[in-house]
Amino acid sequence: MTKKKKQVINVEAEPLETETPKQNLKVLEAPKQDFKVLVVLAPSLEEHLKFREQLLAAVERNMRGFSFDLDVSDEHRLGWGHVVNDLNRSVEKMLSEGYDYMWIVEADTIPPDNAFTELLRDDVDLASAVIPFHKMQNVKANAVYSRFAIAARVEVPDALGPFHLIRLDEVKGRKISDPCTLYSSTGCFLTKRRVWEAGLRFKYFEGGSGFDMILWRDIRMAGFSAVLNGNVVCEHPGE
Repeated sequence: MTKKKKQVINVEAEPLETETPKQNLKVLEAPKQDFKVLVVLAPSLEEHLKFREQLLAAVERNMRGFSFDLDVSDEHRLGWGHVVNDLNRSVEKMLSEGYDYMWIVEADTIPPDNAFTELLRDDVDLASAVIPFHKMQNVKANAVYSRFAIAARVEVPDALGPFHLIRLDEVKGRKISDPCTLYSSTGCFLTKRRVWEAGLRFKYFEGGSGFDMILWRDIRMAGFSAVLNGNVVCEHPGE
């Protein structure tokens, strides 16, 4: 099997602009940097490549004032198993090259300008932004799911379900930090190095569940600290 190529770009810190951001967001000043950051643009399906330019611009705005390495997948193939394998390669890169943080943003997720700094200031093992559901083609389904985030409280910490979805109006502007019951998307999340040093990895299709649900279960079982930050609400374009 041909090993895929990855584009790794080192970006040095640039001075912060004083211009007011276009979005009506409280953008926190970048703290003094004494850590290494790997920003991973996760691979996804071909249909999501159309959002790449918009995503790169959002990352650039978020990382103004920080030095970081950008790890970009050059290949997008059908199948979530490929996505999981590629994310795990990024995990190994983080560990082998001495990064302190890894910020993963999925290909169909556009973070607001305050995302990275907000998640960094949470100072937990895994800090997640809020990801709304895609707009559903089915009108009835869209009427239901448009009210919710891709986030939930599970009834049993060591299980993948049953769970209860978290409403957008319940979490916007707030933080949910109960690591014993929390599940969220992996669309935009920041992790500390120690999560992966403990041996956690992305897993695919265990019991028919998504890799995000499995990772959050493993986070809960390992006792890591986690937060769903309702001050960071991403766009989730596409259907």
